[in-house]
Amino acid sequence: MNDRNLSSVKRSSALLWIGLFLLLFGSAFAFAGYYSLKTEQEYEANGRTATGTILGKRIEERWENDSSTENRSRTKRIHYYINYEFSPPETGTTESESSVSYKTYDEAEQGKPIEIQYLPSDPSNNRVAKNPEYVVAIVFIGIGSLVILAASFLLRFEFGARATNRRLMEEGMSAEAIIQSVEPGNVSINDVAQWRIGYSFRDMRGQEVSGMTSHMSPAKAREWNVGDKGSVRYDRDNSKVNLWVGRSI
Repeated sequence: MNDRNLSSVKRSSALLWIGLFLLLFGSAFAFAGYYSLKTEQEYEANGRTATGTILGKRIEERWENDSSTENRSRTKRIHYYINYEFSPPETGTTESESSVSYKTYDEAEQGKPIEIQYLPSDPSNNRVAKNPEYVVAIVFIGIGSLVILAASFLLRFEFGARATNRRLMEEGMSAEAIIQSVEPGNVSINDVAQWRIGYSFRDMRGQEVSGMTSHMSPAKAREWNVGDKGSVRYDRDNSKVNLWVGRSI
């Protein structure tokens, strides 16, 4: 085979990378939700309360770039913190800081008492007392699980397609195909539409079979024209399972 042929057989790795990214993204979301859920359950089951004293409070502004716009505008997020000390009997006086809502931050005054929740097994694990927040944890777990499920289906499809291509190259029947179409597909990478080549051939039983390549770059697709002839490999038992090979030497 020449280089043109090899480039036609090789599948694009775009779906593989998308699947792996989604799997990583979904796992991070699910793990964050699971950790939050376990933390809330631990506080509810074993948490203790103590009265602390407010030492101060602060605001933290975080800026994030918005790459979806041409001028890369920035979005400001504001987080509120209260600094306090309390004296759990397990360790004595402990100074700490906790993220709080705007309402709690606004009402906080230096020197005033404030209720603190902490874990007796590790008093350094503490926070300003609040009701359990299971909803956020469950939402994170749900979103993460759905993304993981989508990634699993995508990766299963991609690995299955790659396995089928290897089998056809090793065991499939060869046939000459005629290109019927060269046109953009429904997938874009970096805002560039990927193209597909449609073709037809006759299998060993004389039946005409149509096929379509996987998505490829516009440059590779435009190397071919309607009416060009190329080679395909197909399953001897089911010629609808076939693979565009390209042009052999």
